[in-house]
Order: sequence, then structure tokens, then C-alpha cells
Amino acid sequence: MKDLEVFYGGAAGGGKSDALLMAALQYVDVPGYAALILRRTYKDLSEPGALMDRANTWLQGTDAKGRKGGTEWHFPSGARLVFGHVQYHREAESQFSGAEFHYIGIDELTRGWEERTYQFLMSRIRRPAKGSMRFLSAGMDGTTIADVPLRMRSASNPGGGGHDWVKKRFVNPATAEGVFIPAKLSDNPHLAQEEYEATLMRLDPVTRERLLRGDWDIQEAGAVFNAGDFKFVAERPTGKRIKWCRYWDFAATDSLQAADPDWTVGALVGVDRREGQWYLADIVRVQKDPHGVESTVKFVAETDGRKVPVVIEQEPGSSGKLVIDHFKRHILLGFEVHGDRPSGPKVERSRPMAGAVASGNYHLVTNPDDPVTWLGDFIHEVEMFPSAHAGAHDDQVDATSGGFNWLAAKRSGSGLIA
Repeated sequence: MKDLEVFYGGAAGGGKSDALLMAALQYVDVPGYAALILRRTYKDLSEPGALMDRANTWLQGTDAKGRKGGTEWHFPSGARLVFGHVQYHREAESQFSGAEFHYIGIDELTRGWEERTYQFLMSRIRRPAKGSMRFLSAGMDGTTIADVPLRMRSASNPGGGGHDWVKKRFVNPATAEGVFIPAKLSDNPHLAQEEYEATLMRLDPVTRERLLRGDWDIQEAGAVFNAGDFKFVAERPTGKRIKWCRYWDFAATDSLQAADPDWTVGALVGVDRREGQWYLADIVRVQKDPHGVESTVKFVAETDGRKVPVVIEQEPGSSGKLVIDHFKRHILLGFEVHGDRPSGPKVERSRPMAGAVASGNYHLVTNPDDPVTWLGDFIHEVEMFPSAHAGAHDDQVDATSGGFNWLAAKRSGSGLIA
């Protein structure tokens, strides 16, 4: 298959890792060929039965020579197979900025890989112009590096921190950019399938369907919100009875170094103080450094207008006070700015909002003339909340429930908003 991007994903046990390794070895008889296979950590590559162990089993006794502890294999043609690991995006940039490969394979793509890292690595798939001297060498059958297709290959199961972007890029026909090949347990005749299936049947229903049947659509249902209870309105309500706030939940600065960092989220939440009806009109999500966050908060405040209070979740201690003071004095001068110190576990803080949703009193504003880009991500997150999944985010829930609770604590003419 000569398509640039191909993803082989779905059920466990289908032989996905073997497929990546076989594809990498397909052109090792061609002079100058270079292939790279990646996992998140060295342990993922080197443990028994993993890719480096398989390569050693396959290649020992051949003319190929293992180098650097098995992380590289050199072939008589001059071709190379390299094993690498990338845990954070910055590592990909530092390791491979000057690299050139004709094949890159990433195993377990949904397990913490970021789309930006995938895209950067794909830019390392290249070769010199056809006039280069490197095109003069050929394999035994006359194949030169000019005849070798450039290939980006990946494999994984549903689930994991990268589930959503991988599904969008490959699995969903409406948004797919690459070729998707479904993986099935029956693809691998060398596996004791009945025994393995019996093992998978002991898993929880969501994990079982993902690993046994390769189900990309099944979701981990949250225990707090039911997305079907949200109401929808086409226009943002106005009038003196409606009170709005833009509530910000800032991501920790050090989270930007993670493989799947938290989001800084600003939710525009409103309430009809007489009728007790709640509205979510907009969500802004960014993954930026402190300077980028400050610029975003200022721009959004100017867009919302000075009548909309800006509320920032305040961290405990003096550092939290300093952040609020900094925004009041330097970033949002002239705006109404408040610090909010929520207390208690996140799930408990979300329950008042969840009660309004369950009662049919919470509305999402979806203007048909202005496509809502945040809505799908918001619905997905609240459906998953709270999730034990390591890759799940709750930043939007924190911001929207924070805005709900802050407005609810403000007294109106008739008493506490409920």
C-alpha cells in the first residue's frame, strides 16, 4: 500500500505490532533505506515480547547486525532499522529535527501520543531529489530509494488519551485524512484466540468492547451528567434578569510538559435570576504558556464586554492571591475581576450544575448562523466525567461548574439564586 498515512487499529490480538515491524523491513534490501519504529518509552520497546525482542528473534542468524543494544539493525545493503522512544513532544523535536526516514511506524498511537507530535514526525519522512547520487545505488532486483514509497504507519486500540484525535484523523469517514484498516482478533491465526477472548470477557464492558470488537464509538459513561438532559436554545438570552460571568480555570504551567497537557478553559455562564434557568454560551480552550494565557484572557474579556465579570479560580495560598492581583492591575485593568476559591472534591463541586441539567434547567446556546466549535468537545467531556481514564480531561467541567457555583452564590433581589 503506497498511501502516505495508514492506521491499523481496533481489536487487540490482531497482530498490529507484527504488521508495523514487517512493513518496516519490507525494503531493507534497498541501499540508503531508513526505517524508524517508535513507542512512548524504552521499556515499551524492550520488554519481553515487545518490538525489539521480536526484531531480535526475526533477524538473528541473518546478515543483519544489531547495534547499540538492539536499538538499531544494519543490513548488508546499508539500510537501517532504528527503534526510538518519545514521551514528550519536545523530545521528538530534539531527537529528530534533522532526521530523514522513508518509513516511520508508531505503535499504540492512542496511548498518550499528541497529534502535533505525530504531525511533526511525519515531516521527517522525506528523501533527496531524484538527481542525487544516492539514487544511483540499487538493490538486487534493481530497486532504488526512488522506488520506495514514503510511509507513515501506526497501530493501536480504541481508548487512551489520543482516542479522540486518532478517531477523527482515521476512523471517522467524514474527517479522515489517512487510510484506516480495522483490526480484528481473527486476523491473527497464530494467537490462541479462544483463550484470549475468554480473558477479554472478564474486563469491564467498555474496555471489553474496545479490545474484543474494536469498538471506537462506545464511551465510558460518567456518573454525574446525562448529556441527553441538556436543553438547546438558538440565541443567547438578554435582558436585566440575565447575569453572566466568564469563569476561567487555568491549567498548571508544568502540565504543558506532559504528553497530553491540561487545558486553560474560560466558560461564559449565565443565569436568569427570576426563572432559575441556566445558560452556557461559549467555551474558550487553549494550551499556552502564561503569556499566551494572559493575552487570551484579555482578548476574550474585551470581546465579552465590561459588563461581564471575569472570575478566575484562585489557587490556595499567597501565590493564588498574587495571580488575581496581577490580572486586576496589569491584564484586565478596568474590568470587574474576582478570584474564586472552590472547596471540596471536583465531583461534589459539579453536582449543583448537574442538578440543574437533570431538571431540564440548563441550556446550551447553539446559534445556527455561527457554527459552535466547542460544543462537541464539551458534551464528550461531561459524558465521561468523572473518568478514571488517565487521558480524560475535566477542565471544561471545572470551568462551567465554577461559573455556576459563583453565580449561584451571588444574592439577587429575591435572595440566593438557585
